[in-house]
Amino acid sequence: MNLTSHASPKLLATLSTSDCRYTRCRVAADNNSSLELLTILARDDAWQVRGDVARNDNCPKDLLASLAKDDVPGVRCGCAENSKAPTELLAILATDTNMDVRRAAAENPNISIVHLMDLAKDAEWVVRKATATNPRAPTSLLVLLSSDHEGDVRCSVAANPCCPAEQLITLASDADLLVRCRVATNPNCPIATLITLANHDGQYPSSSAKNTLRSKSAEFWCAAVSQGLSLSTPFREGLPGKTLGDALLALSMVDAYHIIQELEIAHQLNEIEPTLRSESTREKSKWSM
Repeated sequence: MNLTSHASPKLLATLSTSDCRYTRCRVAADNNSSLELLTILARDDAWQVRGDVARNDNCPKDLLASLAKDDVPGVRCGCAENSKAPTELLAILATDTNMDVRRAAAENPNISIVHLMDLAKDAEWVVRKATATNPRAPTSLLVLLSSDHEGDVRCSVAANPCCPAEQLITLASDADLLVRCRVATNPNCPIATLITLANHDGQYPSSSAKNTLRSKSAEFWCAAVSQGLSLSTPFREGLPGKTLGDALLALSMVDAYHIIQELEIAHQLNEIEPTLRSESTREKSKWSM
């Protein structure tokens, strides 16, 4: 955070001695603050100021390591939230006695997979939820937490863009309505699952699924058709006896229906064209004899 893009080193130095804690916090969080200023503010009486120093991306590793030993959990949280916190420091913070510090460490992309997996088994659901939101969460972690007894944890799994399609299919039938909503907004959610949610689920999951389907581009449908999707694709579960075309029309998704229809026709013509060309060549050869 920058106090002002035009703040001079002299102005920042002056503001760092302000009686107002909020002002000192702003200086501590400012990326333009010098190393000297950050070092001074790291010893501030107000833990909030020290915490903002810890969150500052320009905080040097040795100062960050020192702040990670602070008696106040809020300061240690700042260290765990620092986007440049080294893996070895996060390993220490991942075992902190304070739940919020462990949560912050679990959310940091720099944490090692080993420690992320350990935190996925934490006694506090808030920490487990944090691991499920981590962009580096491996598939094994997401699979583990997809059956967590806390709905909020399963929600985070369902919302993670790295969640595999197989797990999303399972979570689409979760008892928790919010979990199903997260499944419906996940970019990896299979088309069949989206359409099933859109047709049969409660108001919120159904609305989320419809919005996701409507957001799909022509390029998306083109890729899906090239992989075998067609209007005649049957539904084995959720919509027995119905095809993709039936489901799209039931949802009034005429545009998507027409896009797929045009792609299918184009695909069929591409398959027929070589045959017609070959037959035409044979006819010409016959008449030239």
